[in-house]
Amino acid sequence: MRKKIIIYIVFLFLIYAIPATLAPRASDAGEAKSNSPDFPIPSKTVSVYFADTDKVEQVYIEDYLLGVVSAEMPVSFPLEALKAQAVASRSYILDKMVSGGNKIERHKGADVCTDSTHCKAWISKENRFKNWPASDCDKNWAKITAAVAETAGEYMTYNGEPITAVFYAISSGTTERAQDVWGGDVPYLQNADSSMDAQAPGYHSQVKLSKSEFKQKLTAEHADIVLGDNPAGWYGDEIRSTGGGVKSCRLGDKDLKGTDVRRIFSLRSHNYTLSYSDGTFVFDVLGYGHGVGMSQWGAKFYADEGKNYRDILRIYYKGISFANLEI
Repeated sequence: MRKKIIIYIVFLFLIYAIPATLAPRASDAGEAKSNSPDFPIPSKTVSVYFADTDKVEQVYIEDYLLGVVSAEMPVSFPLEALKAQAVASRSYILDKMVSGGNKIERHKGADVCTDSTHCKAWISKENRFKNWPASDCDKNWAKITAAVAETAGEYMTYNGEPITAVFYAISSGTTERAQDVWGGDVPYLQNADSSMDAQAPGYHSQVKLSKSEFKQKLTAEHADIVLGDNPAGWYGDEIRSTGGGVKSCRLGDKDLKGTDVRRIFSLRSHNYTLSYSDGTFVFDVLGYGHGVGMSQWGAKFYADEGKNYRDILRIYYKGISFANLEI
């Protein structure tokens, strides 16, 4: 258990230091759910740091999830995708409750926070209604409520403990292994097929920069970088992950991570191709997000194919089991 705790602490640090199709299983409808004996059951409430009000409050987990699911995934997505989102979010919350989320400085003593660049997005019912057409509010909220209620208390475990169920918007076609993005091998965060994401809006994006703009952004981060006279030779020695993202590359006289390049040049993902011609650098980018864990658009496409929420989760989180927190 001590070894597991150390692995979790290392993995959490790495995350916060950075901001296979399966057929439906006939046993799903009656699959037993139970609490793992290795999992210390936390409170039915979670402490949340609300960034907008700068306050920490205790919130019933299932109520908090309503705001997370409605903020994280479009209500237009199929119910099974929304249910997958609910279980992934609940798993993420429980993991933070038992692995030291309250020790993270930005949480101000809370288990989780509402800053979407750090934890998971959250929106109040009142503010959510302001963004929906009045005629759709009750129907939409009923769908969000169903996604949470129909998975009440359910979460994912690996080796008896809740998983760090990270997710993001759009895969580049194959999900990334956690070790290739943040370092540290996490058995359930491995490559998975999400090739349907190529159909998602925003799957492909471009960032164009003049030579001077490119150099300015780069030197703002690395003032001592040495660039040659030929801009076409500034970038090279690319190493890619099994998921397709850039693990590392050479820029000028420095070796950088692909995730660093993403941040420096405000790219939608670190799965990019960089070209230079006629004084202009062009990043062609695939996907949107870090690429580890569940693709939200991938969940939508799998649900469209008829997959249920558990099958969707099994695709993106390898070797997991399901358990239930009594609520």
